[in-house]
Amino acid sequence: MSCVPGGSPAPAPTPSATTPPAPPPSATTPPAQPPPPPADAFAEARQRCLKRTNEYRATKQLPALSLKGDTTCSDGQAQSDAMSKTPHGAFGKCAEAAQNECPGWKGAPASVTDACIKAMFDEGPGTGPQHGHHNNIMDAGYKELACGFFVASDGSVWLVQDFYR
Repeated sequence: MSCVPGGSPAPAPTPSATTPPAPPPSATTPPAQPPPPPADAFAEARQRCLKRTNEYRATKQLPALSLKGDTTCSDGQAQSDAMSKTPHGAFGKCAEAAQNECPGWKGAPASVTDACIKAMFDEGPGTGPQHGHHNNIMDAGYKELACGFFVASDGSVWLVQDFYR
């Protein structure tokens, strides 16, 4: 029975001989789906890392880098370096051609990303280790970038930028 406003209840429809029976509940219940993968806690910071890097590259009309899809290795490098307190200690373990690192910066990953990449870019072009970060950002030969993150127990952020040809 159903209710009709301002009227009397309508009778429930009666099944006819042509109405097929309802399928058993197991046939209509979808199979259980696996839970979704855990969300990437650093997704916003990774996008900022790529965006900021490409903004600096655009100042010299360099092609934009694409974000390397798998960040497991670069995240591992950031963690390894944080644990050993050795910037660039894991360099080369992800088959990257070059690496920039922000070791032990204080703040949220997104704000650390902005400040650190700016500091590396502000080193300016040149030769020698004091200019390597800038040169990595501005190298036209790189095509991909992986941005790895790790937050140490003291709250400091370790950011690794791995550059790929």
